[in-house]
Amino acid sequence: MSAPPKSGWSRAISHKSLPIILGLVIGGCSGALFDALGAPAAWLTGPIIAVAAARYGRLPIAASPTIRDGCFIVLGFTIGSYVDPGTLEKGLDWAPSIALVFVGCLATILLVSLFLHFGNGWDRTTSFFSAIPGSLVAALSIAATTKADLQKMTICHLTRLALISTAFPFVMASLGGLPGGAESQTGQGEFGGAEFGLLMAASVAGFILLRAKIPAGALLGSLAVSLAAHAAGLANAATPSFLLIAAYVGVGVYVGSRIGAGREIFSGGAFIGGMASLTGGLSVAAILALAASQFTSAPLPQLLFAYAPGGIEVMIVLALTSGYDPAFIGLHQIARYLFVTALMLIMSWLQNADSRNSS
Repeated sequence: MSAPPKSGWSRAISHKSLPIILGLVIGGCSGALFDALGAPAAWLTGPIIAVAAARYGRLPIAASPTIRDGCFIVLGFTIGSYVDPGTLEKGLDWAPSIALVFVGCLATILLVSLFLHFGNGWDRTTSFFSAIPGSLVAALSIAATTKADLQKMTICHLTRLALISTAFPFVMASLGGLPGGAESQTGQGEFGGAEFGLLMAASVAGFILLRAKIPAGALLGSLAVSLAAHAAGLANAATPSFLLIAAYVGVGVYVGSRIGAGREIFSGGAFIGGMASLTGGLSVAAILALAASQFTSAPLPQLLFAYAPGGIEVMIVLALTSGYDPAFIGLHQIARYLFVTALMLIMSWLQNADSRNSS
């Protein structure tokens, strides 16, 4: 006798869906709890900490790539909404501080890679890719074409990501660096038909970059459309709070599941490498922030956010929850992302060229 056909709900909530649903439930509840306790960046840090702990404890939690990309589209759109027709002029004023991003990247990579090579005894290629300040997805994609040790590199990056995404907001709050959240955007119009249409266009752009296999494509595609439209004055509205909170939770679950899945995260040399990467990156960021504060009007905590060595997705979410200018922070982080991606491509090309010549 054959089993009765499954109902619509049974098919929708399959055993493959339950780990995703569990992660979202834990993320949403922990975000609400952290928010009630007044924790900084509550809707992001709560899910990251709770889901990472649950995942590390072997609870069957998973993050949906589709949900993750949808959240990045919302966040890219939101960053763009802070831009107005006068932003281009401000962007020219930001050029000197953006130039310091490139200096900071080179200094961080040099310091951390030397430590990993001579202190940890790692080969030069693994040391270089492990020292990259952020851009884990791009780093893994490019390093896979070289002789780098991907396991050491991944643990190193996850250690840095875990610490900066959970501890950094609390450190900034203790320094008075989190004056308010982006969900309380002011000075913008009501989210209407024009904004909804723009969000759909941003989604299409994000999907196109994803299909092109560009790292962080959903975020960058959505951001590009939103920046262009808002700079042209075609839209001017705040992203609805419920949509932003949902995006924070979704990204928090995604980051937490990645961190918690790395059970080797506390393994000897790779963990030390992650600590070195974070310490070196933040030290350089602090020096650059102090230097930039001498010739820009941006507050010192905002500059620290701009130069901090986090993943582009996490730092942009933190920028939104910080209450500072997300466009300023976002443009600096994007500049860093593009610069280190170019450096990694050059390294990959040089190593592959050497391999071809030696063979």
